[in-house]
Amino acid sequence: KLGLPSPVIADFLFSALSYGKLPVDELVGRLLQRLGFVSNKLDFPKLEKTVSDGLTAREAATAYRILESHAHQICTERDPSCSRCLLFNECPEGHARKAAAEQAVIEAEKAAEAARAAVREEALRLKLEAEKAKKAEADKAKKAEALKKAEAEKAKRAEAAKKAQALKKAEALRKAEAAKKAAAAKKA
Repeated sequence: KLGLPSPVIADFLFSALSYGKLPVDELVGRLLQRLGFVSNKLDFPKLEKTVSDGLTAREAATAYRILESHAHQICTERDPSCSRCLLFNECPEGHARKAAAEQAVIEAEKAAEAARAAVREEALRLKLEAEKAKKAEADKAKKAEALKKAEAEKAKRAEAAKKAQALKKAEALRKAEAAKKAAAAKKA
């Protein structure tokens, strides 16, 4: 309420006034709440009385400095470093955060596996589609080749028929010529 940081006020209380209680400010209150010692960190006077019972002034000063340092360095407000915390085994919030992080990893792994399965499924679909297109292309090429062969065969038969016609004509002309010569030889 004085506009000074809590550690400055605590140092003043301990040094100048030989204050014999553990001052509970936002930092210490947050730490005590996370550790499960209190459920409501907003009732600072009540917390101060509860946690100070049985402590000497010197113990209260030491406890405050340790808790304040821990709250600043490890158990920060937004992103506590639970993995570095020496009190982790006794901290319900730390365990809850760890369980939530583990659950998030499990969910992320499930989502990643689902994504991989979707990718595999899409790859298989594309592969089958490509094989189908390749087969259709091969069938089309076979049909084109068969048509080309049929046309070549038709052209060959037409050529053979033409040759046969030409041979028939030539034979008929030869016979007619031979008949003319035989008739001319008979007349002579």
